[in-house]
Amino acid sequence: MNKLITYKPVQTALNRLDCNVSPAEVHGVMCGMLAVDIAVNQQHCFKELWDEQSIDPEALQHLQQLFEQSRQQFNDSNLHFDCLLPSDDTDLAKRLFAIQEWGQGLLYGAALAGLKQSYALPEDSREFIADVTQISSAGDLDLENDEAAECAYSDIVEYMRIGTLLLCEELQPSKLDTAVH
Repeated sequence: MNKLITYKPVQTALNRLDCNVSPAEVHGVMCGMLAVDIAVNQQHCFKELWDEQSIDPEALQHLQQLFEQSRQQFNDSNLHFDCLLPSDDTDLAKRLFAIQEWGQGLLYGAALAGLKQSYALPEDSREFIADVTQISSAGDLDLENDEAAECAYSDIVEYMRIGTLLLCEELQPSKLDTAVH
């Protein structure tokens, strides 16, 4: 796999597209769509996120790379999938807000790709969607910037990461091995 695209280049690309959505939320939308349909067309995703009139070729290239990187990570047998979030040296409050935005994007992307009723999901996926809904709508999380808060943040990120992979596996177990090849 090529070098992984990071948060700041995606932020720059979104700014160039005059898009008011954070990189975390954009990645969440992409991952929600891919978790429901690994073969989803990236154009379907892109048209939901910004005005197609404002396309900047270089900015679009970064976002296409992020989309394909995400698809490859979903198909990785070693579970090398990560949520696109600000770096660990970013203020904890900003990172917490970003993981909430990522979760909102995941829910929106899953709905765009066809997930309409979570009660029809397998139990683990249904619980995960309920948890993401709760995390994403929690409002300001009042955690002090200490070691316990950092651990709590890390736990939330890991839960979102593993839960998203679980959702993808439960919704389309046979598609993952053949979708990218």
